[in-house]
Amino acid sequence: MKKLYWYVIISLTFAVQHVSADTAEIQRMLNLLGFEAGTADGIYGKKTENALIRYYTSKNRTYDENLDENEFNDLKSDSDARPKTSILSLKAPTNAILITNWKPIGLLRNNKVKRNEYGEETYSAQMRRDIRSGGGNYFDPLWETAGGKAKTTEHCTNRIAKFDIENIPGKGKFTPYGDGIDPSVLYRRCVAWLKYNWIISGKPNYDPYEKILLSWATAKKDPLWYTLNHGQGVTARSFQYATDLGDMSLWYATTKPFLSLKNEEKQAIETYLKKKWLKFDFMTNAEAKQKCPVKKPHTLMFDKFGEKTGRRVFHNMNNCGDPRINGANGQLSLAAISNDKKFWKKAISDVAFHLNMIDQNGFFVPHASRGCMARGYMNTLPEQWSLTYEILRATHNFNFWEHTNSHGTKMKDALVKNILSVDGQNDLGGYPLKVLGSDWCLQHSPKYIKAGWNPKEEPDMLKGAERKLRHAKGFFDTYGNAKALEKKVKFMNRSTAKYSKHASFDAGWMPISALELNYGNTR
Repeated sequence: MKKLYWYVIISLTFAVQHVSADTAEIQRMLNLLGFEAGTADGIYGKKTENALIRYYTSKNRTYDENLDENEFNDLKSDSDARPKTSILSLKAPTNAILITNWKPIGLLRNNKVKRNEYGEETYSAQMRRDIRSGGGNYFDPLWETAGGKAKTTEHCTNRIAKFDIENIPGKGKFTPYGDGIDPSVLYRRCVAWLKYNWIISGKPNYDPYEKILLSWATAKKDPLWYTLNHGQGVTARSFQYATDLGDMSLWYATTKPFLSLKNEEKQAIETYLKKKWLKFDFMTNAEAKQKCPVKKPHTLMFDKFGEKTGRRVFHNMNNCGDPRINGANGQLSLAAISNDKKFWKKAISDVAFHLNMIDQNGFFVPHASRGCMARGYMNTLPEQWSLTYEILRATHNFNFWEHTNSHGTKMKDALVKNILSVDGQNDLGGYPLKVLGSDWCLQHSPKYIKAGWNPKEEPDMLKGAERKLRHAKGFFDTYGNAKALEKKVKFMNRSTAKYSKHASFDAGWMPISALELNYGNTR
């Protein structure tokens, strides 16, 4: 009897250990699929049970509350299938070239297309206007500071090469609609000015960009750094750091074959940029007192210092929004040409990270939460995501629109949801009411916050939204998802042929657009 007792105890012990190992793997697979089960410790608790309930609910099934091989097999099947639609499965490319032919881009930049409100103009003119409206508006103060239009390029090249940006915003009385000049805004105008000149012809001027990169890479004291000042969580310098690093990395990676730089100069630039990216951690930079809540994007909170307030945890919006996206694309393009597996893994992981801030309904929470400015921020996403698409198509022939994030959302569905949000066809998931990072919106009626519209810009936004939706058909024709959009946009067929197929899907903030990458690789 005693022997039997110990036999049972030993058998149960081994059984528990076995179940524990299986449970740990089940927890790992649940986490991988976006159903948070906590630490994969092999202990079946309430968190694991709830994760299984959510998992089976997503499949329109009911969890039988009996953890066995059926659950294991279901999860393994879904886990094995997931990498096929995930960018995280992509291996580092070898000797990648992001643009194979510059000539079609030159022709595109000089090509005249029809616009409903602007008539006939070149693609370059469209991009110049986008740049001016995106942060380069009112160039006159910049010209006055630089000593005239002719000297502005030289002035701005030198300033960006030194990363000469005021660290304390608020000197002067600058507003987009008022008088005075904020030094940080003046710097951003310089960035816009170089992009303005970069795209004005089919034979662009490489010199300013080459000078900036060489200056950064060879400086005795690295100019590209940022600090927080006076407890301020969001400074102009910290905002611009990731954006500038991303833009210059994108520009270099795409134009490298066409540059006149010596091999040793190119090597110095690549070494410098890669070192900056490998050291820079989006998730734990000086502003990010709390990581972006990628597991639960709807919980995103914010105060102007990006710090903890009482018991409520606040996140840094720039760490989760625009600078992260811009930086991630630049990092990805540079990693693509670097033949460095470690660097590629970091770059593709950073891209996937910000995409996990898209919730299960397809809303990018950092932008949708911007109060009355939400739809204006959402306007930029198709341009940025399209760039990611083109980079990955050039390197892996991978369809980025099929990428599925950790919440089960495909990028093509998020893109459609985003486009439809522009003219108010959805409520942005109710996120504008968070009014994150947009205290200015609180001065307006709650109805504008709820709707996600800036009342001062609403007429132009609505006009631009209609144009964007019309252009969307051509965009989706290019990327193979036109039918999905047409099902939801009733007026899409109205006079579509009269308008440019591509104009509204190019970001003025980026030195190379998604459309240009497309033309450079397909024409």
